[in-house]
Amino acid sequence: GDQDTILDMNSRCLSEIDHLRTAEELALWLTRMTNRFADAVFSMVEVKHRDIICKAIEYLKRNCRDRVTLEDAAGHVGLSPSYFSRVFKEEVGESFNSYLTALRISRGRAMLLDTDASIAEICDRCGFDDQSYFTKVFRKYTGVTPGRFRARRGRPENGEEPGRKQA
Repeated sequence: GDQDTILDMNSRCLSEIDHLRTAEELALWLTRMTNRFADAVFSMVEVKHRDIICKAIEYLKRNCRDRVTLEDAAGHVGLSPSYFSRVFKEEVGESFNSYLTALRISRGRAMLLDTDASIAEICDRCGFDDQSYFTKVFRKYTGVTPGRFRARRGRPENGEEPGRKQA
């Protein structure tokens, strides 16, 4: 929980406990204080998760051209891989690998339109080891090959909707 809130509650507890006279008063007071502490701690869980996810996404954006694993990202934010995977999926709405792939494809789309780099160079700069795999995944996300996407300047063919997914 928020440190200032917890410290303030702690000092209030110390002053209140001196005024308790019976076991019933103590039991009631302990129940109230436990609930207050629990509320203070658990109300911050969502905020902490958002902070963790923002930190992880920034890490992915900076490093997506490299070989980035779930374990790397989890270590960067200080969580176990399994817990990070669950939190990421809950907060982002898709798995870590799906998000990373969509981010890489989004980068590839931008590079195809904004640079004269070869498809092999773009493949490498987007974190794909194999050009044929990049082409396969790119087609899955956009409906066209990288070469066709560049030739059409990203415009859809025959009035179709552009791109299935975007990051």
